[in-house]
Amino acid sequence: MSTICLVNSTFFFSDTSHGYQHYRAVYGKVLDVVKPNVVYEWGPGENTQMALEAGATVMSVEQDKQYLIPTHPRLLQLHMPVDHPEYPRPLWPAALYFVDSRRRAECIRETLHMECSRYDPVLVLHDAQRRRYWGALAGYDYVLIPDGCTAIAVNDGTMCERLLWEFSADTLKRMEP
Repeated sequence: MSTICLVNSTFFFSDTSHGYQHYRAVYGKVLDVVKPNVVYEWGPGENTQMALEAGATVMSVEQDKQYLIPTHPRLLQLHMPVDHPEYPRPLWPAALYFVDSRRRAECIRETLHMECSRYDPVLVLHDAQRRRYWGALAGYDYVLIPDGCTAIAVNDGTMCERLLWEFSADTLKRMEP
């Protein structure tokens, strides 16, 4: 797997990228490491099912009613138009945030203001290869992009070490934003 890492606002990456199809593997590992009790997500989908299977309660925000998914006892869904001013603001703290929406950068920035009692929250961003999101990601102390398209952002150094260990990040090179 490839790895991109942000340390002191500089992105680092390894040579190879596996791309879009591997986000499920990355997210699965994050769920295994973080073991979240609550996941807050913008954009339900396979990620929702994965979080539920991992035992988390999921709060999901979706702008398009056709993408709302069948109910589950631990799933709370909210339909909110993407242009609603409250759309990017999480309604409650979570151990893990998953962002796959049209307002990704705003959602990322809003997660920086949230705290969880166990530790600083972890953010997973889908389509992180798009450089327009890197400014928002730079608000986090550590950013890993192990598959070339899925970012994992944390402020907790211990959690970053656990995630780096999981993704075997050993050779990193500098990437200019």
